[in-house]
Amino acid sequence: MTTVVVEPAGAGHETLWLLLAAGLILATAALVVGWHGRDHHVAELAPHQLDARRDLTAAEQGLYADLRVAYDELLFYAEAPAVAELADSGLPPFIADASAARRGHHRWQRLTLAGATDDGPAATAVVYYGETAEPEVAGSLLLAAPAADTEPSDVRVWLNREAGATLPASLMPADLAKSGWHLVVAQFDAGVTRERQ
Repeated sequence: MTTVVVEPAGAGHETLWLLLAAGLILATAALVVGWHGRDHHVAELAPHQLDARRDLTAAEQGLYADLRVAYDELLFYAEAPAVAELADSGLPPFIADASAARRGHHRWQRLTLAGATDDGPAATAVVYYGETAEPEVAGSLLLAAPAADTEPSDVRVWLNREAGATLPASLMPADLAKSGWHLVVAQFDAGVTRERQ
């Protein structure tokens, strides 16, 4: 009886070629990404501004989104409706439901403020003021109702996290900022959407 021992083929060369191929693929991918990558700079905010994505709590982000939708709905009214009318139509955040309870129990009211605004020194402005019962959950909010010639993109939401926040006599940004209010802005940069070529 004869025993034949068959030696296995050396796997060292195959492993080496496989590693070289994988390294070549990774190096090519790194070059392509490095070549096509762009440095996206996020615009700096003014001291009285807050970024809607980065600087708000989860409850405040939900309220801000609701107010943007409410602003679009307000464009269909001839004049700014009362809070009770908005609540009766089921428009958040003006309705008192479970969501409102989780977001700070805001007490909403419609106010007409006389004095200087962005529209001029003699203008009066209608605002919706939501005073928070839980500033640690979400701050007080202020939504300027749209004027007759306002575009939907002109929504202005202000936030104040201080307990017992007060409104200034005018809605000029400088006066609001001095009173502790911050303008909430939505920045759409590369972190949110992809650029189209």
